[in-house]
Amino acid sequence: MLSFSFTVPIIPEFLYDIRHPFSATAVRGGGGNLGNLTAAAAAAKLAKLKHQELLNENVEVGVMFAAKAFVQLVTNPFIGPLTNRIGYSVPMFAGFVIMFLSTVVFAFGRSYSVLFVARALQGIGSSCSSVAGKNSSSQRQNFLGAGAETDDVAACLPYIQEWEC
Repeated sequence: MLSFSFTVPIIPEFLYDIRHPFSATAVRGGGGNLGNLTAAAAAAKLAKLKHQELLNENVEVGVMFAAKAFVQLVTNPFIGPLTNRIGYSVPMFAGFVIMFLSTVVFAFGRSYSVLFVARALQGIGSSCSSVAGKNSSSQRQNFLGAGAETDDVAACLPYIQEWEC
């Protein structure tokens, strides 16, 4: 949840700034199609246009953040059998590496398509680490009894939920 509280409020503004790199200088440079308005009137009109466009970016932002969940939903059924075949360590480590790299790409992305792909890759990484981690935890149940899995899930659930946001 912490990552959502930081990224969701700034993403619409960030996408707007990517698409309109000179919007701050439009008033000083004549304002383009704003005509013969005074600077204050031109700034007010630009602010109104910006507000209207930011309202319409909700779908793009929602699709971008939903891409991770969708990719994770599609990837989970493949990671489970893979984890059973090759063990838990490799998929879990691969998941952490994928999450790290996709987060770096997301942090430095300068276009919607790069942000979208990075967010989708986070779904693959999250799938690898969460499925392998949960399977590893359930494997401990065979050796330590039914209470071990409950203790593992109770200890890890806040962190798993934080990573998967």
